[in-house]
Amino acid sequence: MEWQDVMMEEYKALRTVVIESLKNQQSVLSLGITTISVIIGFGANQWTQDFVPDLMFLVFTPLFSYLILLIWIAEVSRVMLAGNSILKIETEINLFFDKTALNWETTLRSENKQTKINYYAVIFLFLSVPIASIFLGIWHYNMVSRTHLIPISVICIAESILFVAYLIYLKRKGAKLNKM
Repeated sequence: MEWQDVMMEEYKALRTVVIESLKNQQSVLSLGITTISVIIGFGANQWTQDFVPDLMFLVFTPLFSYLILLIWIAEVSRVMLAGNSILKIETEINLFFDKTALNWETTLRSENKQTKINYYAVIFLFLSVPIASIFLGIWHYNMVSRTHLIPISVICIAESILFVAYLIYLKRKGAKLNKM
């Protein structure tokens, strides 16, 4: 077996990983939007209650939004890592044959404006939903209940700090991936 054959098998395996991860991203987004919609709907249905809407809007909606976003970002990182490997294989194969035999990842890297827009749209969605939910929860608290703001506020602040810390970690990890 020649090294080109081995590289092509690796290329095919990595493309399979990319396709699987893209399907996972879609599943995570679908499940996430459905779950968050159910939580918001349940909280809105219990609007006249004292504690349930506060819990739904101040704790569960932000928590699930962050969780879904983190899982989605992990799948995006998986695609980026596989894409970096595919790009290396394409470069080596193209140099060997002295022509453009493979160009999937090279083309994606040169024309990825729409991909970036989609990426930022998902991040914006799953960051704006918790912010809106927290504002709605605080508004409900001021209108209906006033008994449990301190514990819920501590939970909201803690989950926000953990999420920001994880985003910083991912940013640093992403910088390392791009250097590969």
